[in-house]
Amino acid sequence: MAYDDGYGRPQVQLQFPPFQGWIKKLVLINGGVFLGLFFLGFFGQGAQRAVEQFLALDPPAWWGGFPPLWQPLTYGWLHSLRDPGHIFGNMLLLYFFGEMVQSQVGDRRFITHYVIALVLGGVVHLALAPLMDWRAPALGASGAVMAMVVAAAAMRPGAMVLFIVIPLKLWVLAAILVAKDEFFFL
Repeated sequence: MAYDDGYGRPQVQLQFPPFQGWIKKLVLINGGVFLGLFFLGFFGQGAQRAVEQFLALDPPAWWGGFPPLWQPLTYGWLHSLRDPGHIFGNMLLLYFFGEMVQSQVGDRRFITHYVIALVLGGVVHLALAPLMDWRAPALGASGAVMAMVVAAAAMRPGAMVLFIVIPLKLWVLAAILVAKDEFFFL
């Protein structure tokens, strides 16, 4: 938040959002599932893989037989154990941008938006999977988290945010993050 220092020069004040409400619950749930899967690995890779196969969004499982209808919701609570940066990045973005959304729309609308974005991300993945010949299971909250970033940018496009050490308008940062995701997606 900017303020005047008394001499007409703007000053920057860094603020961290509060860690509360659904943001706190989602970070703790995602972190708990991540740690639970990690520790499950100590009992054998088979148990860990079985849980991942059951909960991750598995396109081939939807192509034949009875589809696992829970997967478009449960895949978003799993994150790759081989890439801890995946969960760290998702939860960091959720903390900063999800709080902007949650403070504007309230707890109930926030969690509704988050869950709908999570399920829609899964449905889009399933719709594209046969066209793109995707066979690997999808996991992670990236779609729902990116929906929070875009929602925050839509609500407060001119808000200034600090990206690493570069001040950017929120809409510019959201566009960069979406472009990065699409680049890796393609």
